[in-house]
Amino acid sequence: MRDAVKPPPVISAAFQLMRAITLGALLPLVGAHAQSPRPAAPEIAALHDAAPSADWGHALTARADIMCDGRTALVAVARGQDTVWLGVLAGGVGPSPAKPAMLHWPIDAAHQGGFCAAPVRITLTPHDCDSAGGKLPGCKADKLCHDVSLEDDFCDSFHVFWDSSHQALNWWRA
Repeated sequence: MRDAVKPPPVISAAFQLMRAITLGALLPLVGAHAQSPRPAAPEIAALHDAAPSADWGHALTARADIMCDGRTALVAVARGQDTVWLGVLAGGVGPSPAKPAMLHWPIDAAHQGGFCAAPVRITLTPHDCDSAGGKLPGCKADKLCHDVSLEDDFCDSFHVFWDSSHQALNWWRA
């Protein structure tokens, strides 16, 4: 049996650097799975006040500019008994966070507007206003803003975006 030929350390180090630069440049282009640090107590309280039946203590979370206002918001997805809740708190942590923007869907595989199971992943994508069906109504593209995809690994994902014309969250599904 032959001994494996190892590249000189200089080539190996150059390859590792090139791979790190390439991956770092491509990740923002394909979307990123997001999980932020646990929400602060005032944030959990604000989410609980808006949807008391959801388990906000075990929510999936991310932080990004979702409302296209230049501020980082908390995005949280939690499960109620038969419901998936999405809460977006604008502006970050403070002693008394603003009232969250909320959406909810049933967990019901037989319903086109429902999840098949609780989401297991939040993915942030560029806010380009494109959907599987074309341009999104009320959407104004903003390269500093993000959309949110919620995935349950069983049914089509839900895609949430900021509807500038109504100043509200909206969603579509492929």
